Amino acid sequence: MSDSPASADVVEKVEQDTAVPDETSVESEDVSEKDDEKSESKESAKQSRSPSAASLGKCSRSRSPLAVPKNKKREIICWHGRACSRVDCWFKHPDGREIDDNPMLRKRDGKGKSSGKGQPQGGPPCSFRRRPRSPSRRSRRSRRGRRHHRRSRRSSSSRAQRWQSPLRRRRRSRSRSARSASKTEGPRRRETPEVESKDAKTTDAKSLKENVKAVKDPATEIGAPPHRMDFREFMLRQCDAGACPETCVAAFKTYCQEFAQREFDRLKNTGLCLDLYHPVSQLRSYEWRQSMAQQRAQSFLAELREGKYKDLSLRLAQPNGEATCPVAGHQQAPEFAFDANIGTLMISGLPCAVSVWEVVEALQDSGGFAEAAWSAPSADLSRTFYVGFSCPQEAKEALLVIANKADTLLSNKGLTNGVAKVSIQDPMELSALVLPAEMSSPERLAKDLSLSAEVIQLLDKVHEIRQDFTAELLHFQGSAEQKLDLQVIYLRRVHNFCFYAGKWGENQWTLRDSCGAAVVREPYYEPVQEIWAKGHEKRIKEFLSTTSLIRPAVLGHADPKVRVRFDQVCREKTVAVTEQKFQCKDCGKFFKGPEYVGKHLFRMHTEIMQAVREELHQMMAREAFVADPSHPLSCTLNKD
Repeated sequence: MSDSPASADVVEKVEQDTAVPDETSVESEDVSEKDDEKSESKESAKQSRSPSAASLGKCSRSRSPLAVPKNKKREIICWHGRACSRVDCWFKHPDGREIDDNPMLRKRDGKGKSSGKGQPQGGPPCSFRRRPRSPSRRSRRSRRGRRHHRRSRRSSSSRAQRWQSPLRRRRRSRSRSARSASKTEGPRRRETPEVESKDAKTTDAKSLKENVKAVKDPATEIGAPPHRMDFREFMLRQCDAGACPETCVAAFKTYCQEFAQREFDRLKNTGLCLDLYHPVSQLRSYEWRQSMAQQRAQSFLAELREGKYKDLSLRLAQPNGEATCPVAGHQQAPEFAFDANIGTLMISGLPCAVSVWEVVEALQDSGGFAEAAWSAPSADLSRTFYVGFSCPQEAKEALLVIANKADTLLSNKGLTNGVAKVSIQDPMELSALVLPAEMSSPERLAKDLSLSAEVIQLLDKVHEIRQDFTAELLHFQGSAEQKLDLQVIYLRRVHNFCFYAGKWGENQWTLRDSCGAAVVREPYYEPVQEIWAKGHEKRIKEFLSTTSLIRPAVLGHADPKVRVRFDQVCREKTVAVTEQKFQCKDCGKFFKGPEYVGKHLFRMHTEIMQAVREELHQMMAREAFVADPSHPLSCTLNKD
């Protein structure tokens, strides 16, 4: 080569450094000589990194000689010789390389060096990645500072991880492990999609179902009350990170059904469960509500014929400007407000072990009994029971009846720790809600008169009130305002319905708590904007289109389910003595055919049919309890 003297010296120095020793000389080398070579190599590396003039002519492994042009660098001999492990080294190797002679020596663990610009054909995949020389990389911190920065980030991430949900931590750890596995395995290859078979889908479904693990339910733990988990808690406690959403939703529905089944088993023998879900009790409540409405309608029309409501007026004499106003008193003209506390006996905290029908049967024979109602169960499974009498003196007499039967009517039977209290309600200060002046306009009165007539016809039909009562009320002689006021009072007193609020109460006590004792209108003046009237009309129309009262279904003797189950019981209680002789197991009588045994069991052993009906009714009660999303919980019951 005819190059500059500096390049000639460089080539000569490289040849001297890259000379490969013989095997005998390698074996006879001392440990001290190896240490000297290591020190010399370290010094040469330091000099190559320094910007001195002497380092410009030396060969560097990671950088090409700066004194040699780029088109001449492939003529330089690599100073590693046969021990060079770079895949695409651009220096010359006159004696060859061990990795070229034996391809199995090429490193596959991601630590081999490569230029990152390509791979030789047939070689292993290169995992070397050159860092970008961005300004942020050029202005890096020191090694000690970087180490401290990583430590602080690790500690901060661990602190933040404590506040994350367990499911998210599992997903995060799994993603990290998958990421590390992908790094060790090398770059992933794109796979062609394959069509899944039915067997593969079934195995995947089974594996996903296995991901929903069975965790001990809090209801089975000793000393812990039954606890129904919501969907979020169920996912965190009983589902793995790899479970699909459809499987988790199906498992949650199954869990809710199983939990409701356990709750029903604990509450099925209480009076509360009997009153709410047993078909016979539901039918009795339906008929009781109808009979109370029919009695109230009959008494209201009797008072109307006597002229009690001739001074009725729900319009104020002067503008009030307030939300409420005082009234004359209980059943006094002109508002005829109703105080539900007068003559009312209240049992607060009625135990769940007692059925409301036990209290009704004990008090309905008392003098002056008018009405009985009860509230929905509270969190401790207790209810409030109201009994209305015609006067307070009769309510006091009924109080003595309850006191004599306190052992049966007020006993919690060891199920709960609550104590029932019986008291007579004191009269309350009555006030009426005041409607805006737009509700007193002539046009609004005419519209409300027709709407109230539709509501009366609907509710009278639902409660099976006689049609002549309804016709007598709707054909009452008077002005439009007088007829409207009479119909509004009729809806409140008979059906516990507030016409202007559009609310239908179960009894007069719930109506009083939600809509007050009465409603009056301010006097009309012009001009008036109809703002409140639009919402009122919308509420009434929605009530007319959605209201219904369905009669609960009770199984009779001729019901197909009852006949099928009764036939099974008859076959169990029939003994075939001979081909033409059959015997009844209960009484021992003989008959000439199995059908005669069935007729005998139906007529003479009536308790069998009653037991069959009760069994099916219990099944219906269980289904209604499970289907009710707001069913009561047995968390307040004492442990067995």
